[in-house]
Amino acid sequence: KFESRVKKDGILIWESTMIKEPPTRNDIKIYAVPAVEKATHDLKNLKVMNMLLLGLLVKINNIVKKETLVQALKEALPERHHHLIPLNVKAIEMGMKLI
Repeated sequence: KFESRVKKDGILIWESTMIKEPPTRNDIKIYAVPAVEKATHDLKNLKVMNMLLLGLLVKINNIVKKETLVQALKEALPERHHHLIPLNVKAIEMGMKLI
C-alpha cells in the first residue's frame, strides 16, 4: 500500500505474516518481518508488535540506543503500566535480532 510513497534509497519494512505479496521495488531497502507471528507466538502479546518493529528500525539505522528507548518507556508510560516494560524491552531486543 505504501511502497510507492517510499523515497529512492529509503527503507520499507513490511509485515510478512499477514501481507503475502512482497514489495517489488529495487531502489529501496526492503525488510520482510514476521512481526505478527513473533509478537503473538514468541512474545504472547500482539500489542508489542510495534516495539518489535521499532527495535528492527533502530538496528537498521541506529537512530537511538536501546537504553534510550528503555528510559523513554519509563518516562512515557504511566506508573501503573511499568510492569509491561520488561515485555516491551524483550520485543525491542527481538526486533533488533531479526536483522
